[in-house]
Amino acid sequence: MEHFPDRLREKATAGHGDSNDHFTAYRFLTLFTYFDPIDINYEILRRGLIGHNVPEWFRSAMTSRLRFLRIMKILLDLSLVENNLAEGSYSIHHIVHDWLNSYVTMDTDNELLRLAVSAVAFSAPIVLTSAWRYEAQRAIIHAVHLYPRLLSSPDFDPVDYFIEYSKMDDETLALVSELRGGAHGEGDATKCWRLMKFDLAFDGMVQLLRAAWREREAVQILDLACDRMKARQLMAADNQLAITSCSLILDYHSSHYGINSKNTDIAAQTEGLDSISREFIFRGSASWAAKTWNSKSLLLYSYGLKTEAFEVWYQVLESSHRDTEDVRVHPTWMIFGSLCGYLLAEGRMEEAVGLHERYHVEHWLRFQL
Repeated sequence: MEHFPDRLREKATAGHGDSNDHFTAYRFLTLFTYFDPIDINYEILRRGLIGHNVPEWFRSAMTSRLRFLRIMKILLDLSLVENNLAEGSYSIHHIVHDWLNSYVTMDTDNELLRLAVSAVAFSAPIVLTSAWRYEAQRAIIHAVHLYPRLLSSPDFDPVDYFIEYSKMDDETLALVSELRGGAHGEGDATKCWRLMKFDLAFDGMVQLLRAAWREREAVQILDLACDRMKARQLMAADNQLAITSCSLILDYHSSHYGINSKNTDIAAQTEGLDSISREFIFRGSASWAAKTWNSKSLLLYSYGLKTEAFEVWYQVLESSHRDTEDVRVHPTWMIFGSLCGYLLAEGRMEEAVGLHERYHVEHWLRFQL
């Protein structure tokens, strides 16, 4: 069996014929070791296109499904991957997968790690609904497989996973919207990403691990990222925007999930979230600010301060709607869903109906609370 990867590697490095395709096929084979071998899905892989410094071999292979299938045929002919019943889904026999991990990809390749993390993390649905865990199931198995790679990487730098939507052209933003969504129905999804401004690629990894009841692993990723960012802040660097924005997103997560916080004072916790939301506004991200205020409402509600929680929800819904100009655009859609869902949980049906009429929403959201 070990001769097949060697034969592919020889063709990948040869300077003749269709060596480019063989090089790409070899890179995909090594990339696949970063995923769970049961269901390596084309749609998940495509989300690796989101980000900066995407390697040309990957971008080229993902220009169309036909181009991708041509690359996969090389691996299929060598019996290195197998077709699954679902179109665009592949698997690797566990013996082949284990052998590759043990003898070919035992050292972490940062380029492949970034691609895998982006593909998996950006496959997490951006709006939490009752179907979220089901919709994310395909990505969850890969997140569980991938996180040890991320944690053990000596060169892991959160800034490498920093995404600046504000620097993307219209074509790239349209691709992001196609791959990730950002709006419900006919809403303008590109507006979601313009308002968000920036993101962290491994953000979705944290959500997916939590959905898989891997709280400890999710915390480990955030702890590692925070430690690396503290070290980064002590060093002189050119990209201060990325460093400060990454740190701010990590502060948001620590506050949102209550990580590394011994403070049980609700006033101090909400004040911390207010401070973070103001920083997001200062850095031009209305979406991150709205998400932070939504977290504040959830925190207040969890402490039984329901009146205060609903006041914040109504305020942030109004302000977020002014930014997005469409309730169907994230994060306004998420906030609208949170507010309506908790109103229904409290038996305040008329208020929920009134919100649907006010924002011209024609059908009901059904959230698992």
